[in-house]
Amino acid sequence: MLLKFIGGTNYIAVSNFINKLYDKSIIPIIDYAKEGSKNKFDVINYNDKTNLLINQINNEHINKDIGYSIKLSSFSKYNPEENIDIFIKRVINTNHINKYIFFDAEHSDKYDYENKVFNKFIEKYKNVDNLHLIKTYQMYKKNSLYYLKKDLDTYDKIGFKIVRGAYYNKYDKQLFSLKRETDVNYNKAIEYLITANTSNKICIATHNRKSIEYALSLNGGNNISYAQLLGMGDKSTEYLLNKNKTVFKYVPYGNIFDIYPYLLRRLYENIDMIKYI
Repeated sequence: MLLKFIGGTNYIAVSNFINKLYDKSIIPIIDYAKEGSKNKFDVINYNDKTNLLINQINNEHINKDIGYSIKLSSFSKYNPEENIDIFIKRVINTNHINKYIFFDAEHSDKYDYENKVFNKFIEKYKNVDNLHLIKTYQMYKKNSLYYLKKDLDTYDKIGFKIVRGAYYNKYDKQLFSLKRETDVNYNKAIEYLITANTSNKICIATHNRKSIEYALSLNGGNNISYAQLLGMGDKSTEYLLNKNKTVFKYVPYGNIFDIYPYLLRRLYENIDMIKYI
C-alpha cells in the first residue's frame, strides 16, 4: 500500500512516472524523501542522486514546468549552504519553463536556522527569471502568520506554500494544541495572501476541501496554485484541474528502506485523509 505514495525507487522510474502527471496538466514536485542526513557521506549520496534525477528529467521533459522539494536536514551534516546553492544552480541551468524550488519546513526547533538559510537564497536569486523559491509556513505554529506577513513585507520576490503542519509534538508550546485552531490560522493565511493583491507565488497545500473552497471563493489571480500529496487528495486535485487551476503533486522517490520513515510519517499526519485515497 505504501508504494502508492511514491513515484519510484530510482531517478529513471520517477522520470517515466511524471509523464502521467504532465498528461493531466499536473506539475510534479520531486522529492528525494530520505529524512535528514546522518553524516557527510549521506549528503554526498543525496547530491549524487538528485543530480542524476535533475539531469534525467531535464533531458526527457524539456519545456515543462517543474518543482523540486528540499529540506535543510538533507544537507545539514556537510556544507549545507554550499550544497543547497549547488542544487539551486543545477535547477536554474535546466531547460524547463518555470522552475519551482520548495523549501520544506521541518521540526519547529529548527525554524530559526531554516529561516536564516532560506532567506539568504531568496534574496540571492530574486532576479533570476522563471525561478521561484518558495518557503513553507506550517500554520500549526502560533507565530506562523506573523512570519508570513513579515516575509511578504520584506522580500520583493518570495513564494509562499502554506501547510497545516508536520512533525507534530504535543509537548511543543509553540504549536496549537487543537486542530480547529490550526484550521482557523490556515484559513487566515489564505485570506491574507489572496487579498494582499501580491504577484508572488502562493501555493495552498492541502487536502481539506473546506480550505480549498474558501480559497476559491476569494477569486485569487493566476499566482495562486494548489498542491496535494501523491496518492492522496486525488478527488481534490481533479476538482481543481476542472476549474483550470494550477495544481502540483508531491512525488516522493528513493530507496524504499531510506524513505520508509517518511512514508509512515505521512500516513500518520494525514490519517484523517485516508478516506480520499
